[in-house]
Amino acid sequence: MRTGSARGRAGHVHEAGFYSSDADFLAMIVPFVTGGLDAGEPVVLGYDERKCDLLRAALPRTDAVDFVVDGRLYATPAGAIEAYRQQFERHLAAGAEQIRIAGDVPHEGNGGRFAGWDRYESAVNVVWQDYPVYSRCLYDATTVSRPVRDVVERTHRRLLTPEGGRASPRYQEVAEFERLPVAVDPLERAGPDLVLVDPSLGETRRRVAEAARERVDPATATELLFAVSEAVTNARLHGRPPLTVTGWTDAARILVRVHDAGPGPPDPLTGLVPAPRGSTGAGLGLWLSHQLTNIDIALLTGADGFVVRLRGGRSPASAGSAAGAARARAETARRRADDARARAERCRRRADAARTHVVRRRRRLLETETRLAALVAGRALDPLHGTALGIAVHKAVAGAVLTRSGRVLPFGELPGHQLLDAHSAVPAAAVRHLDGGGDRTRFLAPDPAGGLLRVTALRCPPGTGRGALLLLSPPPDLHRLTPLDLSVLGLLIDGWSDAGIATRLHLPEDTVTGRVEHITAALDAPDRALALGRAARRGLYIPRSLQPRPEPGSRPSPGPPEPPEPPEPPRGATG
Repeated sequence: MRTGSARGRAGHVHEAGFYSSDADFLAMIVPFVTGGLDAGEPVVLGYDERKCDLLRAALPRTDAVDFVVDGRLYATPAGAIEAYRQQFERHLAAGAEQIRIAGDVPHEGNGGRFAGWDRYESAVNVVWQDYPVYSRCLYDATTVSRPVRDVVERTHRRLLTPEGGRASPRYQEVAEFERLPVAVDPLERAGPDLVLVDPSLGETRRRVAEAARERVDPATATELLFAVSEAVTNARLHGRPPLTVTGWTDAARILVRVHDAGPGPPDPLTGLVPAPRGSTGAGLGLWLSHQLTNIDIALLTGADGFVVRLRGGRSPASAGSAAGAARARAETARRRADDARARAERCRRRADAARTHVVRRRRRLLETETRLAALVAGRALDPLHGTALGIAVHKAVAGAVLTRSGRVLPFGELPGHQLLDAHSAVPAAAVRHLDGGGDRTRFLAPDPAGGLLRVTALRCPPGTGRGALLLLSPPPDLHRLTPLDLSVLGLLIDGWSDAGIATRLHLPEDTVTGRVEHITAALDAPDRALALGRAARRGLYIPRSLQPRPEPGSRPSPGPPEPPEPPEPPRGATG
């Protein structure tokens, strides 16, 4: 079933539009592509690398899009028609009901040459009519010339507008299409270097080969001889005498005209598609010649007959093409700069939004923690409410209330834990950290069952018998920090030097310094001081009192703390 603008229509649906910025381009092409992807249709895009990168960044998915970045797709009009036709056959064989295509037709505004592509834009309205193709041709309004725009409006049945689209009032059917005039080559204004009247094919090939020698490269000379042979044969079989072959040369170019007195082929598609009667029909040789990429071919019809003009070597429009290419490169650079500025602005806005989110989250966390501590300090604690807050805010798996006298009481419906027992070092470590200032603290503690647990201690308001609420929860993102790194952080936060840490952990000082560099990089900090600040705020450290004392010669591996010293009695949590 056809979709989009092609819904309910048969054959090739050919539409065009003009854009003035990358944003306009994406606004026109992204819905076209996503509409095909949503319908399960194959999508083929023939753009340069920059535009393909734009689309890859803008599309929600690109796995089903066939990006054809190779510039050879648009090497010649006849070659592009045939390359796309082969794509259509392949997709139809795979069961496609519609095929969407879009690409950049060469013209001077994008560094190419539009000569011959006016016939292409007209011909595809007929030659692809047997295929369910939906194509969209987008042209840059800031670089496209007036003649090219004129052709676009006359070769596309539908033109896109900001409001959607409309039928082109200037559209011409293929038989009525008025081609752009072929520019006279500067060489043709001088006297010819070669004139042959009714020559044999052998004489023509020999004289043209002599003229081309040392003026064009061997590949161009070979293609030129092939095309001249086909043009001469075509004139003898289907034209009218006399047959004239005329040639012009300069240091790096050759131009050959093959003229006969006949009216020329009546089919406007001659040269763009194979002969309608198969391999023996008139026009097959001209179609083969139109596939060649090293020569330029033009078919000219006038009152005096039909001419096949062939050019090889440096194009006379090289200067103009170079200027067009330079303009295209400058425009590409400008748009890339605009893209970079837009990306930077988006990144800045995302960073601002992230910072705002973090600030709000911290504010909500502090407010909730304050409510939680106040609930604990109150005489009448709703166990279900307190438990729900503890789980919601900290994903708590265990909890306890530490009184000012040192007793450990259960908290709501949360289970207890041996790390929260009165003889554990964890309550004493929490009290010491709260004594250092602040109403809350976080750190990591080795779990006797293995792994680590996060400890959150919240100071209860003064004037009550409760000192602090202790909660245990799974550890946060450790940023690839090892237990050794977390122990080093605990000692650094306590003010230890690298040398002192090395002595305590029985490690070389260079090893400690290396771990500190790893910690700084893992926390995405520019220096050690900022890394320590981030670790302290996030609770990414194991306090010294919870670290085991490794034996000399052993590799530190923090586990359940040794209890060689009884924990200090809870004190100072009175505020």
